Amino acid sequence: EIKQSVERNCDELKLKMKEVLDFQREMKQTEKKLKTEKADNKDVDVPVRSQMKQEPQDDPHTMANGMKEKGNGCVKLKDFEGAIFHYTAAIETFPDDPIYYTNRALCYLRLDRQNKCIEDCNIAISLDRQCVKAFYRRMQANESLGNTEAAIKDCEDVVRLEPSTLSHRRELDRLKNRLKNEKNITARNEINNNRKREEATRGVPGKPWSRLDREAREVDFVDKKPHLRSKKPLKRVDVAEIITQPEPIPDHIVDKLFNNFTGEYDATSPSSSSASVFDYGIPLLSLPFAPRPSTSQEVEDDVFEHLAKYNEKRTQEAAAAPKLEVVSKQEVAPKQEVVPKLPPKTKKVDIVAESTDEKVEEHQRIPDLPSTNVQFCSTWKDLTEVTRCGYLEAIVAANSSVIKTLGPLLENTLLSELLSTLGRHFIAKKLPVHNVLDALATNSEIGILSCFMTTADRKVFAQLMQYMGEMQVDNNVLSSIQRAFKEVV
Repeated sequence: EIKQSVERNCDELKLKMKEVLDFQREMKQTEKKLKTEKADNKDVDVPVRSQMKQEPQDDPHTMANGMKEKGNGCVKLKDFEGAIFHYTAAIETFPDDPIYYTNRALCYLRLDRQNKCIEDCNIAISLDRQCVKAFYRRMQANESLGNTEAAIKDCEDVVRLEPSTLSHRRELDRLKNRLKNEKNITARNEINNNRKREEATRGVPGKPWSRLDREAREVDFVDKKPHLRSKKPLKRVDVAEIITQPEPIPDHIVDKLFNNFTGEYDATSPSSSSASVFDYGIPLLSLPFAPRPSTSQEVEDDVFEHLAKYNEKRTQEAAAAPKLEVVSKQEVAPKQEVVPKLPPKTKKVDIVAESTDEKVEEHQRIPDLPSTNVQFCSTWKDLTEVTRCGYLEAIVAANSSVIKTLGPLLENTLLSELLSTLGRHFIAKKLPVHNVLDALATNSEIGILSCFMTTADRKVFAQLMQYMGEMQVDNNVLSSIQRAFKEVV
């Protein structure tokens, strides 16, 4: 369609040029005749009507420019449909101005009508090969349609026409990088499609298995983003196979169920001789054993006898087991919980300390001091609440710098567990907590982690700050800790 419209415009221009040349030739001939002919001095009466001034006719180009100005006003108001109407009227009035087409192409581009925009740009370029706006807007439309190569060609024309504009060169570099990325993605997709095609011909994706396993399906790993992955350690679940040994069924019962006999061959049996079963007289072949039919009554007797022996055996095993006494519900007296009486004037802190000491003795021993931050995190996750207290006490007593070097390993869960251990056990035992909090304050992630602390963690932190004030910790240390935690108290 574009090619036909361009050819049509070319033909019209040729006809107009021919008419202009003919008109010039006629005018020259008329002038020559006037110069050669003698002047006639006769007065000619001019009619009255010829003295009236005729109104000058409006120029089509001027009228079209007025319509263009109306379209420009609509564009300023972002009324692109109205602007298209006025630009179309201007084109119908004077179709030889490329500005009307480039302005209408801009409106089509704003309304996501890229194909219409490209058509108007093509007409504008055919009228003026130096029209930069037409090339630039056609480049934008081609880029929106995904025609990156065509957009690069238009951008090269824009750079050729305006080489001093740096923004056009940046656009050209951006389009070239986009084309390079598209080619890489296309090559990668082609490789993946070929691999999938090969896997489909083999039968099962990813595995060169036989055709017997065509119904098998490969389960891929779930690929999650780092911030969506779980921070909890994996748990190992032991799967044990429970093998039961049911009571075997004797062979003679199975034989009778299938009406078969696997004993010795009896030569005197009348069934061992040849017999004719069909009217055609075809004899049976002599078998190595003679089938002995059994009645249904015999089969039932043997089966019931076997079941009776099996039930008797189970009854004897149950009788040998210790018997449980059956007590009615009314005879059972409700258990009363024994509440230990506290001695007078006993502080709650002493009771917590005594119970903590008893639990530490019951649990396993405290692990060795960690040498790295990774070892500390892996050991901390496997400890219980009581052993964590002893573990942290040993680290503080040894003046280890492992908590300072946690770095990105410090997470919300680990911070909450450390604060909980300090609040529950260290305060109860009157142990110093400023060493651990000061080490946590030096971590670069503590400012962000403190924003996500829960209400319980904030209360524990407030208790720790109050406890450090009672323990007369240096004010500089307290202020540095409070600044690091962004004054969550």
